[in-house]
Order: sequence, then C-alpha cells, then structure tokens
Amino acid sequence: MYAMTRADSPVPHFFLHYNVNPPDVWSYHVDLPGKVDGVMYPDYWEQALAPLSEITQKKTYKAIPQRRIQADRKQYLSTWGFYGKEIDQPEYELIRDKVVPFYLKHFFDLVDNFSYTTVSRDYLVERGRKQMDMLLKREMDLSGWGRLESLFGREAGDQLRYECRREHHQL
Repeated sequence: MYAMTRADSPVPHFFLHYNVNPPDVWSYHVDLPGKVDGVMYPDYWEQALAPLSEITQKKTYKAIPQRRIQADRKQYLSTWGFYGKEIDQPEYELIRDKVVPFYLKHFFDLVDNFSYTTVSRDYLVERGRKQMDMLLKREMDLSGWGRLESLFGREAGDQLRYECRREHHQL
C-alpha cells in the first residue's frame, strides 16, 4: 500500500509493503518519506517525523536491523523507516502488529493536522516530481516491476508508473 499525498502538500507519503514467500521468508518496508529536504530544512523532519522516534527508539525495535536499501533510493526515504528482507516470522509479526499501526496512526494525524509553510508550493511540486520519477523508475525495483509486468504486461507497468507520477507532471 502506497498512499501518495498531493503534490503540493508537505505531508509525507506513506509506504507500506510486506509479503510472505512461503514457506518461511518474510519481508517488509514501512516508511513516511519526507517531502522536504532534511538537510536544508531540519525543522520539517523534526515536526513531521520525530514523533516516530517514540517507537523506533524502543529497545525492542533497536534490535531490528536495517537491511540494505539501494543507495540511489535511500536519499528519498526517511531515517525512521523500517526495512527488512528475508527475515523470520517473529520480526515480521512484530512489525505488522506494533509498528505498522503506529505509523498509520501518525500518517492520519499528519493528514488531518500538519502544515509546513517554510517552503513554497513550487518547491514541493518540483521536489516531488524528482522524488516520484526516481522511486518509480523500473530500474529501482527490477524484480518488483518484473513480477507485476509478468502478470499484467509491460504496458500495465508503464501505465501504473505514469498514473503515479501524473499529478506532478500536470501541475
């Protein structure tokens, strides 16, 4: 599940995927990718994402390793995200039962209450365009897009990527 917020909104997107590859291999990714540069605007990250520290800094979760994420994708994700590939069932269930509901509640709170006016609408749209173009490139996840396209065809993958980016390119 990917909840993409409006192109001109400072509310982070919500990324969630988890899957089971029988008989005993699980993976997950939970994150709220920030829409404003964290180096130039650290107050944005503090306001939008620091509340996630309540769960990410608990001792239980510190033991969960951050698995490798491609370097070209990492710059668009938050440092509060959880990512695990080929993990065991207890870790998968911990994330599913404790972390996902926490992140989802925080996302809905942001949708209802968050504003950030330090950057302009044009800044958000331009950065968002670059972010979406990068994250949705076929090369970013060849195996993921390959599985989708093996089921529905390459045209369907191209159309899905186009639809996900359309708002950014029409503004």
